[in-house]
Amino acid sequence: MASTKVTESVLIYDTAIIGAGWAGLAAALILAPEQKIVLIEAGRDAGGRAKSAQLLDDHLDAGQHLLIGAYQQTLQLLQSLGSHSDYQRLPLQLHLESTTAPPLRLTPPKIAAPLHLLLAIMNAQGVSRRERWRLIQGSLHLVNHRHSAKLTVAELLESLNQPQSLRQRFWSPLCLATLNTPIESASATLFSTVLKQSFSHSHRHSDLILPQQNLTQLFVTPALYRLRQLRQHIMLSQRIESIQPHHGTFLLQSHHRTIHARELIIATAPWHLPPLLRYLPPLQPLGQQLAKWPVHAIATLYLRYPPQIELSYPFIGLLEGPAEWLFDRRFNGQRGVMAAVISHPTATTERQRLLQQTLQQLQHHFPHWPTPLKTTLVVEKRATWAATPEVEAERPNNRSAVERLWLAGDYTQGPYPATLEGAVRSGVETAQQILHNSGH
Repeated sequence: MASTKVTESVLIYDTAIIGAGWAGLAAALILAPEQKIVLIEAGRDAGGRAKSAQLLDDHLDAGQHLLIGAYQQTLQLLQSLGSHSDYQRLPLQLHLESTTAPPLRLTPPKIAAPLHLLLAIMNAQGVSRRERWRLIQGSLHLVNHRHSAKLTVAELLESLNQPQSLRQRFWSPLCLATLNTPIESASATLFSTVLKQSFSHSHRHSDLILPQQNLTQLFVTPALYRLRQLRQHIMLSQRIESIQPHHGTFLLQSHHRTIHARELIIATAPWHLPPLLRYLPPLQPLGQQLAKWPVHAIATLYLRYPPQIELSYPFIGLLEGPAEWLFDRRFNGQRGVMAAVISHPTATTERQRLLQQTLQQLQHHFPHWPTPLKTTLVVEKRATWAATPEVEAERPNNRSAVERLWLAGDYTQGPYPATLEGAVRSGVETAQQILHNSGH
């Protein structure tokens, strides 16, 4: 480990990581046994968008996140931290409820993939014989073929003769759940890749992973503890104001400190990148490009009910908005708490109006439920980048145009959209490249 103290206020590290979200934490965990690193976070807490907050007089995730069995890199990292016993694994049961049509229900059996998907559709409830056949054709085509990078999901579904009823009741909510982008503008290539990852390799890849505690307790706190065990440096509430090359290192300047690092990973959200790149001319075009990416919001309405109020399944789809999905947090150890997820709410929707519309929707679906005891609406205005064909074509490589400066985050090139697995994979792969280049 080649850390050197240059002056009392200037430190030099093997690798500096800017951003302590899941990508930054994943990179730090891979590098920490071999290098002297510093993990720098502008906020008061690590975890990025996937951390807990004080909500409904409890520590709940600051937004509902979904973990599935296909998230192999995330699950491996959790196992390395000893967190693998802190979640339960349940087979996927997809239930899409409507107030105007029969519920659509798919339950993949425990047989080899992709036969489990085929049998799930063959035995699906709430679809006609014609719809079932079209759904089989469309699903098999999506998971077995490559598609033009310019196609949207809507255009692909049109070419596959998917009826409008299936687009509205199945494909549209599934696309919003996976990409947080409407089918009219979502990348068909990325949507197809997500389905392949979930349904083509193993029936266990479509399993639900249900943490029995919040995401901070599941991953963030154990990750920070491991880094401190390895005597690595963690700086919170430390905003980097400039990055400049300096005699074979990178000079990072914050309001209080000057840090030197031989390698640099920027693991922030893409919209935070442009100001960090202003003194790095080769990367300024990338910064300008990322600044133009459209972003989408996600709103999560947490509702506390009496503990006897529950769903029969971990989550259900709701086909008449504004909420598309309702999660029963009792499966996460939080009995009586529901999380209604509104994907891609429009920027013009007022919070109070969104709250009232969602409450009315739930009352319509569950008229026997009492009025919630408490509600909290969490709106993340820049939750995800828009998963369009144009953005998908522009996703940058982890290795940047500046030598020894790396990018990590769910927005970099990879098989996943803006997800926890996308972030973790990016962080791990970046760290592995750094170690490989240094001879480890």
